[in-house]
Amino acid sequence: MPGTFIAGSLTGCHRSCISPDLRLVHVATLKEGDSEAKYHEYGVSPKTHKVSLEVYRRASAKVMAVLAKAGGKFERASIDEAYLDITAQVNDLIETHGLAGLQRMYDGRVRAQDPQDPCMTGTAQDTLDNEIVPIVVWDSDTFQAGSTVSASKGWRDVQLFIGAQISRQIRARMVDELGYTCSTGIAHNKTLAKLVSAVNKPNKQTVVRHESVGDFMKTVPMTKIRGLGGKLGADVTDKFQVTLASDLWEFSESAMVQRLGNEQGRWLYSICRGMCTAQVQERKATKTMAACKSLRPALTDDAGSQRWLGVLAADLYCRVLDEYEASQRWPRRLILHYKTVSQLAERSKSCAFPSRSQLLSPDTITSKAWALLVAEAARYPCHQLSLTASGLETLENGGPMLATWLKAGENSTVHETANKGDETAVQDTELARCEVARDQDFSIDGESAATASLGDLANVVVDGDSAATVCEVCGERVALDDQSLQEHSDFHFAQSLSATAAQQQPQVLDERRHTTKTTAASAAKRSRKAKDGAANKGKRTKPNSESSKMPKMTDFFHPQ
Repeated sequence: MPGTFIAGSLTGCHRSCISPDLRLVHVATLKEGDSEAKYHEYGVSPKTHKVSLEVYRRASAKVMAVLAKAGGKFERASIDEAYLDITAQVNDLIETHGLAGLQRMYDGRVRAQDPQDPCMTGTAQDTLDNEIVPIVVWDSDTFQAGSTVSASKGWRDVQLFIGAQISRQIRARMVDELGYTCSTGIAHNKTLAKLVSAVNKPNKQTVVRHESVGDFMKTVPMTKIRGLGGKLGADVTDKFQVTLASDLWEFSESAMVQRLGNEQGRWLYSICRGMCTAQVQERKATKTMAACKSLRPALTDDAGSQRWLGVLAADLYCRVLDEYEASQRWPRRLILHYKTVSQLAERSKSCAFPSRSQLLSPDTITSKAWALLVAEAARYPCHQLSLTASGLETLENGGPMLATWLKAGENSTVHETANKGDETAVQDTELARCEVARDQDFSIDGESAATASLGDLANVVVDGDSAATVCEVCGERVALDDQSLQEHSDFHFAQSLSATAAQQQPQVLDERRHTTKTTAASAAKRSRKAKDGAANKGKRTKPNSESSKMPKMTDFFHPQ
């Protein structure tokens, strides 16, 4: 059976509203000195403020969470749009309850055909002659795209009817839990579901029946179809001189292939008729987040660059913290993008993103971004700036970098006093000590080594084409490249770790003496086992009956 899809978008304000009582409210913005977006009442200007979408992102996350729990395959398409493939859910209801059960469940709005039923006249039948044809009586609150009927028949329409009931439940849950309304489209493919979701806004749901697809697509503007609103759409308009999707129906598939190529030509031939085979993709979490600003007029001095980098850093700072709170993910890289008036393409530079312990305020991001920009000689006039946090990944046991460092330390901790067969006992002791040490706050002269600043804006020193920073802990000058900064940070961390280990040295010696005794006892025990084995060599023993029933581990990992 064909699938059932739901597409929806959050309700927006009526653009055509001309009420004299209309009061336009500005979105939240960021300006110099802000650590988070605010609703500034006065003096808001693109020259000094950056629009923040954070309030919408947070609302979107809540909406998407409700949709993701609704069942079926879920795909987030944008900040205010998503797809649900509920085919399996719908078909399971049909198979479980049957037509008689569905009739009871939906109060007779789904029922078996009746020869006297007026809806039997003039409708198509998508089942075999010897099968029971189901009748669907449509709800008044479910709008229909294309031709409208009070009742129809066929299993395709039963699927859409059940999909509409599920859609109604989701929309009600959205209002109850979040106070938001939304509009949805229900169809047999993604493209149709998206198109009909916008037909009856706000706070409505619309279905397009299989028989009505042609009537609906007749009036759809070609550029409204996803994938035809940009360069490809302009190319199609230019080559075929069309406006509506139905204008393309006069062209054969071969003509489209000849003008657009095989892949695009065949896709266009199908999509303009409402035929779509795209599947709902359960996308993975995003790996990047960016804060961007187009600068009018262009920046021409360092003061302006530092000011706008601070604004972008504040935006990115809030988003990174929100992401960590929601998913325990942290970025690995900070990327600076900039574009000057004379450049055809933007340029980019990157460095390691500050760790959680280092990121105490947006200033930390600002200083790192400024260090990247100041190293570029030809950076003005600059008319576009952006900061990107990339490589978002889940932090475990203190973070990827710290985990790697500790792993290296554990691998190198092997005591000569232990035999090869007893190294595990010693390593376990050292690993436990590392676990304790990792949770402590190592301090150097009263300051945490992990939070020691290596890149504050005030400490950046520029010498010709090179830039460096002065470490606030030891006063050493450190080059502003990823390797130098990381090595210097590791140096201080290792110093503090060694100091802590020295304080625990008496306890370590006691543990090692105990380990040595255990090693000697284990060696004597192995010697006795070797003698017993030599005495019993050649004798066959009956295997344990229970053990022989257990499969070998290799059976579970048999290569194909």
